[in-house]
Amino acid sequence: MAVVRSRGNLPADMTSFVGRIAEQGGVVKLLRSARLVTLTGTGGVGKTRLALRAAKRTAGRFADGVWLVELSELQDPELLAHEVCGVLGVRDQTARQQVQVLADHLADKQVLLLLDTCEHLVDHCAALSAYLLRSAPGLRILATSRQPLGLPGEHILPVEPLRIEQEAVRLFTERARAVHAGLDVTGPVLELCDRLQGLPLAIELAAAQTGSLTVEEILSELESRRLDGLTRTGVPRHQSMRTTVGWSHELCEPLERLLWARLSVFVGSFAQDGVITVCSHRPLTPESALRTLRGLVDKSIVQRLPGGRYRMLDTIRAYGREWLGHLGDEQQLRRRHRDYYLGLARWFNADWRGPEQFEWADRMAGELANLRIAFDYCWSHPDDFPTGLDLAASLVYFWVACGHVREGRHQLDRALSRCPQPSYERTAALWACAFVAMTQGDHHAAQRMLDEAGVAAAWQDDALAGAYVLTMRAMLAMLRGALDDAVILATDAADIHRGLGDTGFGVLLSLSVHALSLMLEGRDLTTATGIVEEMWQISDTFGGRWVRSYADHHLSGVRLAQGDPDGAEELALRCLETKWRLHDTVGTALVLDLLARIAVARGDGRTAARLLGLSQQVWSDQGAEAVAMGSAQLSSPREQCVSAARELVGDEGFEALYGEGREVNLGEAIGALLAGK
Repeated sequence: MAVVRSRGNLPADMTSFVGRIAEQGGVVKLLRSARLVTLTGTGGVGKTRLALRAAKRTAGRFADGVWLVELSELQDPELLAHEVCGVLGVRDQTARQQVQVLADHLADKQVLLLLDTCEHLVDHCAALSAYLLRSAPGLRILATSRQPLGLPGEHILPVEPLRIEQEAVRLFTERARAVHAGLDVTGPVLELCDRLQGLPLAIELAAAQTGSLTVEEILSELESRRLDGLTRTGVPRHQSMRTTVGWSHELCEPLERLLWARLSVFVGSFAQDGVITVCSHRPLTPESALRTLRGLVDKSIVQRLPGGRYRMLDTIRAYGREWLGHLGDEQQLRRRHRDYYLGLARWFNADWRGPEQFEWADRMAGELANLRIAFDYCWSHPDDFPTGLDLAASLVYFWVACGHVREGRHQLDRALSRCPQPSYERTAALWACAFVAMTQGDHHAAQRMLDEAGVAAAWQDDALAGAYVLTMRAMLAMLRGALDDAVILATDAADIHRGLGDTGFGVLLSLSVHALSLMLEGRDLTTATGIVEEMWQISDTFGGRWVRSYADHHLSGVRLAQGDPDGAEELALRCLETKWRLHDTVGTALVLDLLARIAVARGDGRTAARLLGLSQQVWSDQGAEAVAMGSAQLSSPREQCVSAARELVGDEGFEALYGEGREVNLGEAIGALLAGK
């Protein structure tokens, strides 16, 4: 298993990069000695493109990669460290401070972190940067912001506009010819670029209009707009950028201007059905909204992304939000946005048991920034606290099954603290939060929430909620080692679900706890096998993969106990494929430990040691409290496997092989396992 390190997540260039040779060299040179470099400048001046270009040139110096963290979509400063962890692939599941998790992860690594668009979170970015730089000597940070972070040792590089003759004219010409290949770009281009102050975004917006206007006409329109006094800011560069965006706005058709304003309620990327649901009300119909969206794409106001998604640049979005305020529609659009994401979360929850779990996991991960905005709206309006509670509970399987446990706990805790009164929604949120807390290893909090949820479900005569609470109680008993109690509780829960006609997901969760408890006891494996087969049958009926993968895990353990390592490995690898595809980190770690135990059973201590190192990567990112979900019952087989592997290869050999597993790129190693290499 060769050591292969990840190189980061820098995106490929969508368009050519023009000019700034000296500036690139300056950033690269400075990063050799400075640990914090901040590129400052007005919006649209090209800070992000310059930072990305310089980061790519210096990437070879950072053994553990160069990582871009886009902060424009993040509004909640409490999630800043969580966002960085997500980009780095650090999926901590515990309740400990996320900044400490991040610092521990980076402590021994050589990383360049690119924090893009810090200005709206400048104090929090400064605090996080200071802490991480103290904790991780191999870390360098390159930030972009309209203002410095204000830290000692920070090197500030103001980003100036493009040089007019050498760079701005070339950029305009390239972008104009991209609109129409072979277009003869003539006329006062130099004067136009000078009027635009050499700002790259302004130049690109102007170039997008050359399909319908000559350069002279563009210049005349901009001059008229500058002189009318509508966009005075006192700062020429700000005025030029705002003039160009405002002119682009005026060139739009009335419905395009309206849709531009309405789209500003989205952050990051958004889907076409979101445009229809949120934005297509009078005078926009669903059909006209889509036609209008295509028009905005053609005018470079909206960018079309791979996978059928769209986005607006921050400067464009901010202008649209300002116009939305002028129209008096902001609160209405924000409510429509919230309602759309509540509906999407409910749809996800109802459809999670079905065959499109992979697609749903990807979709909801892409919607996370907008889900956060929906939560923010709920928490800023007391009348909408119950809606936030409903939203948080509806996403329970996104939190638990798709690697977002930490954020799920954050949102559920906020929801429960704001809605202390008994309600059906609070009961659902309580057992959901208990589920999340158990995954974090926080058994005490889970017990407290399940006690309240059980009383509430009984008082509300809500038998279905009571069945889910009983399932969660069974899981907690299993994690605490009370396996007989877990079997009884899980059996009762499954019976209640069946009695209510819920023969699908609720039964599956109960059966999973029942089967795993029997497997951990090491007795009555025949019953455990029968339960797993029932889980397969139910899963196949609905097409769901997540709980089915746990059935594969449980039966793999049974096969191993029965002396069939080949059968156990086949099931474990099938489980791993699903867990990794869904980003179920706890499930991934558990099945890697199981594969190590299978290797020990074959007498292959070398493979076992590497697999234990590999699984330790995942467990370390979860934090000590979350190893095996804080359960001595679940961690005991791993500890026994470590001892057996040491005996097979010796202490020195084990440490070397274990170290290889700790250092190998996780994704590539799992890919090799699934490919049979």
